Amino acid sequence: MLLSLAASGFSTSGSNKTASERSGSNATAGGRADYPTDGTNSLAAGGGGPCSYYYTDHDGSPVLTSATCTISSADLDTGSGTSSTTQHYARALGGHDGCDNDDAGHVLAHQLGGCGSCPTNIVPQSPHLNRGVWEQFEAAIRDCIDAGAGATLSWTFQYDSSSDERPSTMSYAAKYIGGSCDDASQDFDNACTDADAR
Repeated sequence: MLLSLAASGFSTSGSNKTASERSGSNATAGGRADYPTDGTNSLAAGGGGPCSYYYTDHDGSPVLTSATCTISSADLDTGSGTSSTTQHYARALGGHDGCDNDDAGHVLAHQLGGCGSCPTNIVPQSPHLNRGVWEQFEAAIRDCIDAGAGATLSWTFQYDSSSDERPSTMSYAAKYIGGSCDDASQDFDNACTDADAR
């Protein structure tokens, strides 16, 4: 494993471990995980819709600051659930900031074609957010795409400091192409709840 991490450009020394190293795994169920790197990372939705994820360095680990995807009905129900690798990855990011019980939240939802075994499409989310209002916002997007719209989705992730690896707030916007749905956007608080904290 040390060789594969070094070949991937990750630091392998002591306390300077990246989130991928702290997660304890470098492989998905289908093989080696592609961990994000600083800058733009591309990943297609399950039906082929293009997605770009922008990562910047925080405390030695790449963290997600923004993303965009353009999806259509071809992407619906082509995503995947999370894996033990991405669950460990999300908890390593959250754990860095004192929150040990985060969900491995899909950026692009599973039902919208998002890869759950790809760390690039994963962000640490409080369970109450991931399974609550975030999921409801995703379901509304799915309803619009089911009704014939395409969508350009965009996200921004804000951090309390440049050393944090877990976003404190997230913004999600949907701009529809065709169909009858109005564009939508919402800001979400990703606070670490008492049940999530150490």
